Amino acid sequence: MKRAKEPWDVLSDESREVVIEELMRFYKSEFDQDLGMIKADVLLDKFLELTAVEIHNEALDGAERLIEDRIGELKMELYMLRKSNSD
Repeated sequence: MKRAKEPWDVLSDESREVVIEELMRFYKSEFDQDLGMIKADVLLDKFLELTAVEIHNEALDGAERLIEDRIGELKMELYMLRKSNSD
């Protein structure tokens, strides 16, 4: 049975499984205790809920900076292609 996805849960089912397995391995190596799949799933949900919007917005900010930089480069290229009256 598929679980209902929350709006902040952008992970594919396959990615989610991989992350849960990694959380379980990490917990075991760091704390020498087992972390069950259900607890790891709940923990991942909480991390996503707390961080997804901020990470999403930071990614958009980064994309915006890249676009603005590229626009600046294109404007410079256009300026350099302009001809003056003396040409």
